[in-house]
Amino acid sequence: MVQSSSVISLGAMHKLIMSTRVKQVI
Repeated sequence: MVQSSSVISLGAMHKLIMSTRVKQVI
């Protein structure tokens, strides 16, 4: 069973990576 905390942390990491990618593109 997946823990909700791990899912939240994973989502935060994904958001951070996406934001950094956008910054790099711009």
